[in-house]
Amino acid sequence: MNYKLLESEKSIDNKNNHINELKSKLNINTLNNVLPGDTIIAITFKTFDESINYFLPCKTSDSFVEIEKKLLLEFPEFKDKDIKYNVNGNKIKRYKTLEENNIKSGSTIIINFEDE
Repeated sequence: MNYKLLESEKSIDNKNNHINELKSKLNINTLNNVLPGDTIIAITFKTFDESINYFLPCKTSDSFVEIEKKLLLEFPEFKDKDIKYNVNGNKIKRYKTLEENNIKSGSTIIINFEDE
């Protein structure tokens, strides 16, 4: 009897972990704290070899580093790489907002891996 109870508890824990993982992934692609007057845009991240072609909704008031965190949650294998980002041929300043970096809806952010 105890064995069945332990197995049931383990199954519930596994399902709760899976639910939390799915919630975390859902939060990556959602906008938090959208206020009246916020401008919502959609940007795309791409690599030259097109191994990444990732769409992300954001606010123009988001700092680029916040957006980069969302990208790296989706692609954790790139956390150890030295990455530079460009939009329309201009280097992106990571601590400036999307608006300050002149990133508009539909912009494509090019990902460059410096160590390659």
